[in-house]
Amino acid sequence: MTKKGSAPIKLWFDSSEEMMILSNKRNALIDIFKLLDCNNMGRIDTLELFAVVLISIDGKFETLL
Repeated sequence: MTKKGSAPIKLWFDSSEEMMILSNKRNALIDIFKLLDCNNMGRIDTLELFAVVLISIDGKFETLL
């Protein structure tokens, strides 16, 4: 969230096409969306997506935060 109360990216993604702002690897985005949409709701929470990214990155935890 910014100081003005807006979010620079969406709080959820309704499709893998909306995730194209994060990466241009279309096939990977489709696979990630299918994997994280385990409840078949047709959307994924951005926090769930970035939690997986943070866990998978190497480095000191303090640096990542």
